Amino acid sequence: MTGRVSEGGENGGAVGILSMRQFNLGQRKVQRAFRCAKLARSRPNRISVDFNLSPGQETQLFNSLRQLLTSARPTYRSIQQSYKLTFERLEERATPANIAVIGSSLQTATSMRLTYQSSGVAAFEVGIYRSADPVLSADDVSITHATIKPGVTAANQVAAIALNGEIPIDPARPYVLTVADPENVIGETNEADNTAQFRKLALGVITHGLELTGKMPAWLDDMAAGLRREGFTKVIEFDWAASSRIPLPGMATLAGVRMAQQVRSAADALGTLPTDVVDVQFIGHSRGAVVISQALSSLQYFPGPRELRLGYFQMTMLDPHPARNRGWLFSGFNELFNGTGVSTIGGFSFNSASLVSLNAARAMLTFQALARDPAVTVPANVDKAEVFYQRQPWFETVVGGFEYLIGLNPWGDSPTDLINRSGKPIVAVDIRKPPIGAKVGHTSVQLWYIESLLPPPGP
Repeated sequence: MTGRVSEGGENGGAVGILSMRQFNLGQRKVQRAFRCAKLARSRPNRISVDFNLSPGQETQLFNSLRQLLTSARPTYRSIQQSYKLTFERLEERATPANIAVIGSSLQTATSMRLTYQSSGVAAFEVGIYRSADPVLSADDVSITHATIKPGVTAANQVAAIALNGEIPIDPARPYVLTVADPENVIGETNEADNTAQFRKLALGVITHGLELTGKMPAWLDDMAAGLRREGFTKVIEFDWAASSRIPLPGMATLAGVRMAQQVRSAADALGTLPTDVVDVQFIGHSRGAVVISQALSSLQYFPGPRELRLGYFQMTMLDPHPARNRGWLFSGFNELFNGTGVSTIGGFSFNSASLVSLNAARAMLTFQALARDPAVTVPANVDKAEVFYQRQPWFETVVGGFEYLIGLNPWGDSPTDLINRSGKPIVAVDIRKPPIGAKVGHTSVQLWYIESLLPPPGP
């Protein structure tokens, strides 16, 4: 609301006028208004001061001005002048308020860039949300809020918004919305231009471990289907089965380098918009954990396109078991006859009373001595690492399962066996312990993950 307060006297004189937008009714502001009208002080006839008022402020303004007249201007009282305060409603003069969000993008992993225009607004709130679509709705997830104080210009302005941390993978909500005045506190001339968005697309990369047949296992298709149901835009089923059974050093490392290149190419193809970001979840079972570890290390030094450099990397290890011994092969053979049924050098449980089990144990120790995989490492570019592992005695695995039948169960690495260079804690779950209490062996941990943690097939 725009109003005018007038001070009238009997003598003729000049008129002083002051227009103040978003006027604060403090005493200092009122005094400043009359100082600006000082031309009328010597022979006042009428002083007009224009204000923009919010509803209900008229009475407060009248009281402030009346007190000012009776206390701050004694010369008026000395000449017995009479004064009259009047308030008249004028036409609407306030600059129309509007905020137009031009665009938003991720600048670094923990900061965003907002481009906008504004008029008639001293400050406004901005909300950042994860959404399934480009429209803000009640079920969207809030990330953070910030207050923006625009400059006095009609041109495009840019603001940096700090995030509380990196935005994690959320396949079901690929849009990141930037919404100005999300609570509709400001009455704007156009409420339809307050939102901008960019996409964080989810890429899944899954792989297997040692495959004695040299063929890719069927469970990769099931896991890929589950990830797609979860909302992943694309899933790479990485096949290194043929080389996984070759007992030579470097097979897992070379596979990791190939995987990294496939990830770079896939991310480049997915990012069809200039503000797109690609998040990646790497899932590796058994020796596959070595492969995803090496792929992430390659991406650390050769990160690929912009979409990937700004992305969030999640490393999921399913019963990781590199093909490497924790000691000399000869010591590993001797350990088979110590009566414990545990190979600390080979990392497995076995049936010391079974010839089949002993032969399988010797074969495993020999293969690991020849393959000499590197230890599983969580590189510095990993944003979240998680490991699901088991260390079941062979006789506590599922009756009739592979491990039970041959009397040998390879163990997954625990968090203390992993080399963590990410600077973040590893989320570790021993699936044999409550509340999970799974009795699966090494070759079934990936199946447990599919059945327990991924969306089931629809009807």
